[in-house]
Formats: sequence, C-alpha cells, structure tokens
Amino acid sequence: MSTTPGAAPQGRYVVALSAYAIAETYLGLEEVEGAGSNPLIVGMLKQDAPWLAGGDEIPWCAAFVNHVAARIPGMPRSKKLNARSWLAVGQDVRLPDAKVGFDVVVLSRGVGAPGANVLDAPGHVGFYGGWRAAAGRPSEVLVLGGNQGDAVTAAWFPAARILGIRRCLPPNVLLQVRAAGEPLREAIAQAASSPKTD
Repeated sequence: MSTTPGAAPQGRYVVALSAYAIAETYLGLEEVEGAGSNPLIVGMLKQDAPWLAGGDEIPWCAAFVNHVAARIPGMPRSKKLNARSWLAVGQDVRLPDAKVGFDVVVLSRGVGAPGANVLDAPGHVGFYGGWRAAAGRPSEVLVLGGNQGDAVTAAWFPAARILGIRRCLPPNVLLQVRAAGEPLREAIAQAASSPKTD
C-alpha cells in the first residue's frame, strides 16, 4: 500500500467509520430559531457554494451529505446544494440491495414531483438507514439526514418517494463497517478472510 504524504492510500483498506457513522455524530444539530443561524450549517452550505448569501433557513440536506462525504478521503460528492444532484453520484442500487454505510437515498418532494430523470427539481437526500415493510413490501425507508424538521435526524419516509439509492464508496474500500460499534480487529479479520475481487 502506497503512503505518499497528502495522497489517499493506494490499494485496499478497511474503513473503520462509515459515512453513516460520521453522520450519526451530528444527530441533534439544528437550525437557530429567528434571525440567527447555526454557523456549522452555514459552513456546510458555503463549502460548495461560497458565494451563497443567507443562513440556515436555506434547504441544507445536500450540504449536509456533502459535508459528511468530504470527511472521507476519496468518497464521491455532488458538490451541489440541490438534493437531486446526488442522483448523478456513485452507483445505482436497488432498495433490497442497499446497505447502511455509504448508500445515499434521494427522495422526491411535493405533490406531482417529476421523476428521477429531472435533476433540477425539489427533492431530499440523506444516508440510507434501513427499510421496513408492510404487507410484505417495502413501505418506508429510514433516512439519516440534515434539514429534517430543521435538524439532523433519522426519520422514516414513504418508500414510494425514493427516486434513487446511490452507493458512494470511496475507491478501493474493502469493507464497509456499519458503525463505530463493531470492533476494528473483527472487521480486519473479516476483511482478511474475504476473497479479493479486482
């Protein structure tokens, strides 16, 4: 494995914290009521739109996902503030194949919202947290995201609103670890026993 200073490591490596686990550390982050703004949320917005004027009243779900992704070397990002921009990032994944870790869910917003082929329309984006069924079919998807009730929360949304699920793995990631709760040595042992695929 190459370890050139300032460069992402080359070869395969274990990710001890997933994007989902990092996003969980922001649970409870919320907008400031009234005229003020939460400086962290404003910073997230300005990360990819430094020209932006305004505060935390601007929709910031995509800014949150981009902010978390920027903390993981090599993780792809949309670098845009519209939620549907994430439909062009990573690889498409079907709901039954979605995994907690690096999968991002893009949802429609509003009555009569256009389909996934329209990127310049209202939407919502966050990290995939699971799904639950009713009558044997997926009925809801759990999304860990920003700007959900003006805060970072984990909330259930109707599965019918899913426009796409995108797997946004950094290059050469060998293993997704769901969260910080799984001991790293177990993850490394599992990775070592997994067959290599190139």
